[in-house]
Amino acid sequence: MAPTGIVNAELIEALRETRARTLKLVDDLSDEQLIGPRLQIVNPLRWEIGHVAWFQEFWVLSHLGGQPPILKQGDELYDSACVAHDTRWDLSLLERDKALAYMQ
Repeated sequence: MAPTGIVNAELIEALRETRARTLKLVDDLSDEQLIGPRLQIVNPLRWEIGHVAWFQEFWVLSHLGGQPPILKQGDELYDSACVAHDTRWDLSLLERDKALAYMQ
């Protein structure tokens, strides 16, 4: 069994790699492409980017690290348990550059 420090380092590296890959996938998309059409089976991509960042912030920084939130309104925008799917296109989401910076 690997020591906790090694496991934590591997998890951190996996998280960094996944975040970098996600950012690379959306790097050349326009604002319109990041919102996309209103569909029952998907969320706006710009919402998803913010949600991923919020999820990591919520569990890692806040709950595990005891740090205050980076984004004050994050819960109201990106908590999928509280934000109805149909309303995600109508929210005042972070603009493209701010959403990508939040994920960083």
